[in-house]
Amino acid sequence: MAKKILLADDSLTIQKVVELTFSDSDFDLVCVSNGQKALDKVRDDRPDLILADVVMPEKNGYEVCEAIKG
Repeated sequence: MAKKILLADDSLTIQKVVELTFSDSDFDLVCVSNGQKALDKVRDDRPDLILADVVMPEKNGYEVCEAIKG
């Protein structure tokens, strides 16, 4: 079973670079463009790893971490 990675970054360039980085690996990568969408995905998909940009719309990376931490 592939491990799930959630990338939360509002930069399409960063999203594409990370997609290319993991394209030949056994990871399922899901990309979202803001912190709120990241939190929604965390609730739905329960990723194994989250890569979150610090500066994003709606919720920044720190707020995402705080919300997940509870």
